[in-house]
Amino acid sequence: MRKILCFLTFLIIIAICHGQSIKAAAEQQKKQESLATKYQLSLDVLLKLLESKSLMHVNDFLSNKGWFYESSEGISTVWIFPNNEFGPAKGIFIYFKITDFINAIVYVTNKQHFMRIETETKGKGYVKTKSEVSDNGDRETIYKNQKYSITFTIRNSEYGVFICNTKDIENFIQQSE
Repeated sequence: MRKILCFLTFLIIIAICHGQSIKAAAEQQKKQESLATKYQLSLDVLLKLLESKSLMHVNDFLSNKGWFYESSEGISTVWIFPNNEFGPAKGIFIYFKITDFINAIVYVTNKQHFMRIETETKGKGYVKTKSEVSDNGDRETIYKNQKYSITFTIRNSEYGVFICNTKDIENFIQQSE
């Protein structure tokens, strides 16, 4: 009887340990999935960042999402989301501060997320105003609504989204002439 109790105790311990390792594996997978999508920015987030007049706000937001400040030059500031220490970046975010009131952004991401943002854009009622495919396969598609212009570009297997406030840019160009 004692041997049976010892054997049952042994089986229970193995079951508990196995259950804990399954739980740990599930938690690790969930953490990896979270990191895999942490850098992805939705269309709504991109538009909020575009409208931000504070470079510090943009930096704080991106830093909290795991992005790293890369550089500033002239009117542009660049952040990257690294793939790992040695690999290429998973994402690139460029914030252009053209004047105190006019901003533009470029967001480079992977194909799946690029397509998701394009689908979001169509779903929000933006109208396609231009779509071109070059001889070498590069693609540029522009969507507009009353306020924003969103350009989706595929070049050399890189997927970029450029967003600006259409009226602000038009007014700036007219004032510059």
